[in-house]
Amino acid sequence: DWPVLRFWDKHDFAGGSWGRIEISTNGISWGNYRYAVTGTRTGWHEQTVDLSDWKNHERLFIRFRRGTDGNLADGWTIDDLRLEDHVAAPDYPVWDDCDSDEGPWLAARWRSVGDSPYEGEGCLLDSPEGRYAPDARRQLVLAHPLDLTAAVDPKLTFFLRGQLLNYSYFRVHVSNDGGISWSEISTLNRNNGYNQPTWEKMQASLSPWLGQVIRIRFETSGDYRQPASDIYLDNIGIGEETPGAPIPASPLEQAIVTELRPTLTVENAVDPQSDPLSYQFEVYSDEALTQLVAQVPAVASGTGTTSWKVDVNLPDNHFYWWRCRADDGDDTGSWSEVATFAVNEINNLPNVPVPVSPLNGTT
Repeated sequence: DWPVLRFWDKHDFAGGSWGRIEISTNGISWGNYRYAVTGTRTGWHEQTVDLSDWKNHERLFIRFRRGTDGNLADGWTIDDLRLEDHVAAPDYPVWDDCDSDEGPWLAARWRSVGDSPYEGEGCLLDSPEGRYAPDARRQLVLAHPLDLTAAVDPKLTFFLRGQLLNYSYFRVHVSNDGGISWSEISTLNRNNGYNQPTWEKMQASLSPWLGQVIRIRFETSGDYRQPASDIYLDNIGIGEETPGAPIPASPLEQAIVTELRPTLTVENAVDPQSDPLSYQFEVYSDEALTQLVAQVPAVASGTGTTSWKVDVNLPDNHFYWWRCRADDGDDTGSWSEVATFAVNEINNLPNVPVPVSPLNGTT
C-alpha cells in the first residue's frame, strides 16, 4: 500500500562528485532520481524514499550510482537497507514546527537546521550538504494520509524562504489515489529566479479534495552545475481556520497550591495557519462550571506555553475547576479539558479523628 526504501548513509564527495538512487521498471531505462547526495556528511542519517509511484508495477529495479568529476573522496557508505510497507493511520489536522528531524515526514535528505528559522529552534532545509546531484528531486512526504472526509475548509499553510537558481523549482503535490499519481497546487509553484531572503507565508485551499483521503509532498529540483538553491520550510500546518484546543499543563489532577492567586499554565494551541493567538482562562468553584470566580478574556501567547496568574484572591481550603481556549482574532477554538486544583494557603494539620464504630471493646 505504501512501499518505501529505508537505509542509513553518510558520504564524502569532493568537487562536483555525487551519489544518487536510480529507479527502473525494466532494468534498462533508468531515471526517477528521488534521492541524491553531494558534499560531506560524517554522521549517519536515516533516509526514507517513497516508492508509491510504482506500487502497481510487477517488478522494480533500484540501484545506487556514484558519479565523479575526478576529485578524490571517500565516497558513499550505506547500511541497514530495507524495502518495506510504511504503515500510518490517516490524520487531520497536522502541524509541525520543524524544530527537529522527528517531524511527521518521510524525509530523504531534508533536515532540520538552526539557520534563522521563522520561529522556534529549527526549520527544514532541502540541501544541507552542498550542490545538487544531476536531475535529482528532493521530496518531503507527509508520513500520514490526510483524512478530509469531515473537513470543512481545509488549508495548507507554511513559511518559505531561499533561492532557486538556473533550472530549479519548488512544488507542492497532492495525490488522491494512494501516491500513484500527483497533481500540483500551481498557486504555490516557485521557479528559477526566486530569491526570498525573508520568510514568505504560503497558503492554499485543499477544498478541491474535500471528502477524500489524500497524500501531500513538497519537492525541489535543480541544476547540479549550480550551488544548491537552498529552500527552507517552517511552521507547516494543515487544518481549519479555527485554532485547536490548548492543553492544561499546571496545576493538574487536584494539585494543592499554597497561593490564593495561583498561576495557570497551558501548552499552546495549534493554529494550522500560524496566526497569533490569545488565550481566555476561566476558573469555577463547582464541577458543573456554573459558579465563575475568576476569568481573563485575553492573554498574549507565550512561547510553547501560556500562563495567567489569577487576579483575585480565591477562598482558601476549596477546590476549583479551570479551563482555557485560544482565539486568533477571527475564530475562537474549543475549550481545553477541565483541570482541577485545591487552594490551601496554610497547611494546618487535620483534626484528630474520633472512632465511631465499632467502639472499644465491642464484639
